[in-house]
Amino acid sequence: MKSFVLMFVAAFAAFALALFGYDHFVVQPRAFVQAQAVTAAAQLDLSAARTQANEITAGLDAAIKQTMTDVDTALASQTSDQETRRLIADAFMRANVFKAVVSESYATEQRWPESAKQVGLANPKEYAGEAVTSIVLGANGVITITLDERLGTNAKLSLIPKANAQTMQMVWRCAGTNFPTLTRYQPVCSTE
Repeated sequence: MKSFVLMFVAAFAAFALALFGYDHFVVQPRAFVQAQAVTAAAQLDLSAARTQANEITAGLDAAIKQTMTDVDTALASQTSDQETRRLIADAFMRANVFKAVVSESYATEQRWPESAKQVGLANPKEYAGEAVTSIVLGANGVITITLDERLGTNAKLSLIPKANAQTMQMVWRCAGTNFPTLTRYQPVCSTE
């Protein structure tokens, strides 16, 4: 029993010593660091933090505003670009009747028609619409499409035919006058 009591006392002393070591080396340093953090937080200058937060917010607001402006500009440019492409495609489509008549006339008569009236086409203004103000058939079968101000001041597209004398196959070249961006929308065309 004596050895049991000695063992019990030794175990109790070891436990007390462990608790003392834990308190001295873990709990007290942790409490000291927490107390320093609380003291530092109490001394924190909230007006400087608020100023810094406002500066960050202002910077973010300016970046968002600039991004939205850039997006609006890009969308407007893309919309304008698509509208120009649509108007040019419409102009070429309106000229298809003239192209067919010129091709047929050359194939049957072996010469270019000199006017729309000669091949039975209506008044040039009859083919106007969208950005097209008129379509005229001129010498050597050249089709001239006059465009309104949306596509340029005095802008015109010319469709110039060339026929293979043996096969009567027609090849069309297009050119633009006063239309500097034509090749952007119709790469097969040239600007004069």
